[in-house]
Amino acid sequence: MSPTPSVIVCGSCNMDLISYTPRFPKAGETITGSTFSECFGGKGANQCVAASLLAGVSRQGYTSMVGCVGADNYGRATRSNFEAYGVDITHLGTAPTPVSSGLACIQVDERGENSIVIIPGANYSLLPETAAQLPKPFFAEATHALFQLEIEPGATLKAMEAAKGEGVTTVLNPAPARPLTELPDGFLEFADVLAPNQTELSILTNGLPTSTVEECTAASRELLSAHNITTIIVTMGASGALHVTADKTSHVPSPPLSAPVVDTVGAGDCFLGSLAFFLSAGVPVLRAMEMANKCAGISVTRKGAQTSYPTFDELPREWAAELITPLKFECTYIPTRKATFGLILLQADESLEEDAALMFPKDTCKLHYARVPSGLEVNNETLMAMADHIGSSASRLPVAASLDCLAYGCTSASSVIGSDRVEAILREGAAGEVKDVTNPLVAALAAFKKLGVTRVGLVTPYVMSVNRTLIKAFKEGGVTVTHAGSFEQAEEEKVARIDADSLIQAVTSLVDSAKGGDMFDAVFLSCTNLKTLPVIAEIEEQTGIPCLSSNLCLLWHMMESAQNGAKLNLDVVGSSKLLQA
Repeated sequence: MSPTPSVIVCGSCNMDLISYTPRFPKAGETITGSTFSECFGGKGANQCVAASLLAGVSRQGYTSMVGCVGADNYGRATRSNFEAYGVDITHLGTAPTPVSSGLACIQVDERGENSIVIIPGANYSLLPETAAQLPKPFFAEATHALFQLEIEPGATLKAMEAAKGEGVTTVLNPAPARPLTELPDGFLEFADVLAPNQTELSILTNGLPTSTVEECTAASRELLSAHNITTIIVTMGASGALHVTADKTSHVPSPPLSAPVVDTVGAGDCFLGSLAFFLSAGVPVLRAMEMANKCAGISVTRKGAQTSYPTFDELPREWAAELITPLKFECTYIPTRKATFGLILLQADESLEEDAALMFPKDTCKLHYARVPSGLEVNNETLMAMADHIGSSASRLPVAASLDCLAYGCTSASSVIGSDRVEAILREGAAGEVKDVTNPLVAALAAFKKLGVTRVGLVTPYVMSVNRTLIKAFKEGGVTVTHAGSFEQAEEEKVARIDADSLIQAVTSLVDSAKGGDMFDAVFLSCTNLKTLPVIAEIEEQTGIPCLSSNLCLLWHMMESAQNGAKLNLDVVGSSKLLQA
């Protein structure tokens, strides 16, 4: 089905590389910073996520991102990030190798001020002819489309033409700022709303002063008279925003901040994405600017760009009444009750979602997914860091879904964080009713108990520190790991590339090492990103003992919680001692 978003964003997707320093270095000077972080960014991506967060992930596809990323780790992570926020990425392209994803090198000083250097990379791979061919149905439900200047200007122009031609209100954020002489002829004429900050407004007007409300008004009127623009909205940082038309000017001040300024990166993007959402929900423009000021004010009190943006739940509760028009309806369709599951996947996962879709029959089961930021490397520190995000990921599952089971899909993190803590986080984060909670570690121990397994041979892709944590967790659960082998992979991406022959050979070597001594009762293939289901039957046939895996145990344990008689699709695995027990 073609996407029909309400808010469309055409623009840049970057990975922000942020250095926090006491002050900005002078030319030729080297200084020592305090911290460094990698965050998803790009003006287009930021604005899109800001709008999607307010819409809520339960409204999948409310926003849509048009742009281009690289065929690299940053590009893949960016796609997963959009999906986690409920953003439609049907028209997010991939640049050919070796073009990298876009990057932004950012410095933030102790006052929260920032300076930014952009490396466009794949952002310039969205071509004008591609933007011009966006299908008409794509714009059918859209009310507003946002654009910036971080991608090829010709592509921006063609996308604005397409949107405006379909009756969508176009909003142009002319950033990074550049003189009008560097833009295609007639560029501004396709913008219904021009939304610069003070610096950008000055550049567009050949250096007119823009320090005060009065100066910004005069500069805006200069642009209005010279171009076919009906509205200019000037963002003025802590001073709020200015709405200028041919006959009226309105200054909308920012509300007082609830905490000190920490980081202003992406605050303007937060304002614009929020503004687009409120306008698309039918809020009058000046009131929408007040609301967007509030959202931007929240963002500057937190570090990062997208990670600092608020959800609608963080805003005054009474605002909801300004967005919703009550409608009367009658329910004539009552769906058949299906076994209903929620599954929190890692951002880097390439296997578990596919296995779940194959194993859970669609006619008797319903699956809801959310993704949790997981990083590109696997170690005890990155695994423990996921504890800060599992709850928010669970909150993005449908509120109305009554879940038979909510599962967190990471074996190693469950052992590092602790299964009890994982359960508490999931139950606290979930917005709807949850009957049961599980994770691969809990599921594995339940499977061992069902099969009478107390001694296990372990195959993992993890580094040694993670292996030790998992072995300890098994021991605490009453299962002893007698033999273990590891591929020792710290890079999550490579784990999903470990092929079937490698897994079978690893188990064979483990069994050979145990011969002549105490043979284990079963073998366990740990990690939900391993593609294990195709090898279960073959390993059991060769070894004569049960072969279990993170994915098999987790999906089995989830299905055990259902009360409607639903069964796993056994054809996917073939024979399995666990499923036949």
